[in-house]
Amino acid sequence: MHNTESIIIDVACLEEGIAPLSHGSTKKVSLALRSLDKDSRRKFKRKFRKLLRKAIHKEASASGARGTVAYEKHSIFLHRASGMRSYKISSPQHSFRIHLVRRYLVGNLGLHI
Repeated sequence: MHNTESIIIDVACLEEGIAPLSHGSTKKVSLALRSLDKDSRRKFKRKFRKLLRKAIHKEASASGARGTVAYEKHSIFLHRASGMRSYKISSPQHSFRIHLVRRYLVGNLGLHI
């Protein structure tokens, strides 16, 4: 990824109120979370989950309109793959979440990465 693209993605993340995700590293996101106080951490997690739900909807919409069988199957797959209904998520699920949100933000910016 080019340096300017990563800067643009990081700025988009900051505008959304989440930690920069341009490099997609779970360790960097975890470090950013640890540095926040309890209330800020809660806000960050809520904003990230909201963006994740939007990203899942956008990805599933590529399969068909909301309510169709294709949309529902893709949506269920994405929810399971990202561990949306799990109390504890695995490292691959965490990485997948970051990837989905990053991809969603890039798509909204109109970048082709």
